[in-house]
Amino acid sequence: MKILLTVFFITFQSVFVFSQSIQGVVYDEESKETLPFTSITVSSSKTVGTVSNKEGRFKIHENLFVDSDTIIFSYGGYATEKIPVKKLGKENKIFLHPSIIDLETVEISANAKSLTPKDIMKRIENNFEENYPKTLNKQTIFSHNYSITKFLDDDPLSLKKTNFEGLDRATIERVVDMMPKQFVDYNDMKFNYFQDDDESKIQPIQGLSLEESSMEKIGEQITDELDVFIKDIEKSLTEEDVYYKFKTGIISSKLDMEAEDTVDTQAIDSGFYRIPVKYINSSVKEINKEYASVEGDNWEFVTKPGKYKYEMEGANMLQDEVVYKISFTPKSGGLFQGTMYVSVDSYAILQLDFEYAEGKRGTNIHLFGIGYTENFKKGRVMFEKDESNKYYLKYIYKEEDLEFSVERNFSIMKKKKRFMMDKKLNEIKMTANIKMSSLTIQEALILNRSSITQSEFDSFSEPRKMKIIKKVSNDANFWENGTALVPTKELEEYKRQD
Repeated sequence: MKILLTVFFITFQSVFVFSQSIQGVVYDEESKETLPFTSITVSSSKTVGTVSNKEGRFKIHENLFVDSDTIIFSYGGYATEKIPVKKLGKENKIFLHPSIIDLETVEISANAKSLTPKDIMKRIENNFEENYPKTLNKQTIFSHNYSITKFLDDDPLSLKKTNFEGLDRATIERVVDMMPKQFVDYNDMKFNYFQDDDESKIQPIQGLSLEESSMEKIGEQITDELDVFIKDIEKSLTEEDVYYKFKTGIISSKLDMEAEDTVDTQAIDSGFYRIPVKYINSSVKEINKEYASVEGDNWEFVTKPGKYKYEMEGANMLQDEVVYKISFTPKSGGLFQGTMYVSVDSYAILQLDFEYAEGKRGTNIHLFGIGYTENFKKGRVMFEKDESNKYYLKYIYKEEDLEFSVERNFSIMKKKKRFMMDKKLNEIKMTANIKMSSLTIQEALILNRSSITQSEFDSFSEPRKMKIIKKVSNDANFWENGTALVPTKELEEYKRQD
């Protein structure tokens, strides 16, 4: 009996050890600096895995591996490290060795060695559709979103005229005084993404939002102040002969919002809210196009090589492929600086880092009182190759610093329909002098990907809304099997302000 119990204990202990999550930090062996955004995959299935966060920290959840697996750490410019799960503890320090190879010593064709960077840019663009096919598939995506928006002006709105009930000058001034100087938003989402060429559908799984309770209270106070006005607008949406109209200059539009386009305000005080799924879908499409495709303007360092200087920095091994390491800086008209790792055989980009070069800005428009400036932009994109030798998106990091301004007169009118000319019932006129800055960070990690049939895609109906649970602080246990991206220290220590 003692022998049986001992065997049982050892077996149980072994299973327990290997069923625990593996976590740690990835470092540069020479500089001892952390390596953010390291690709981490599991030998038994290279379509699952994770990426170290911007602090180099990672966590691989127990559902992703078995004790016979090997964990593979890949980073552009470094030798790939392969470590058996049995040699990894619960907390690990992983050191990667810088490794740049002389192209002359690599076994590739003479033609590949003689190509110039501009030749390679042309091949990247010409082979893009073949290398990155838009096949029928289902992806499970984990996204993290952070934004902080600040008002840069102390007097964003001023009243000129009003004859609305409940919208006198004192009420407007109280509402303006209540408006916060900044908005902070953290949210994580997990969802399935069905894709068929350019058509896509979202299947929500879970959503978490870290909301400021102080902001919630401000929202409640503003709603109370504008209660009569808000209810009258809502009532007008159900009436046929009365409507609201917004006007600024020669531009005017009727206020006519469908129910599926709005947040469920009745759930705000219940610890959750719901957001339109179509907004999530459009966000995924936008970030994929602008950050991970030659179709987007951000990839001008590929599609407009005349605007850039390139430097070939030798070759490297990345995901068991020989890749060119090419750095780029802008010439006249170019915006970005960065580094890319390009397959010598297929001319597919496996890893890409880019950001606005010093002194560069993106779109800068100031027209008819509307201002929009892109002060800074940064991206990291990582792809992985599947068994069919095609490449698919694994991870995107997007960071943007923007400024907005609105200096215009505007009015909101309540009107009643008539045969010849609609009658104006009420009107409020105001002057906007709004200046805002906004820092936005988005991350998207594809947890896994699988092929689906046309009938599976067609039979799935995208729901209208996704439920987002509100939390006071970050909760790692909220996610089934934990989060897919390790939160930064900032997020771990974040606590909703009271």
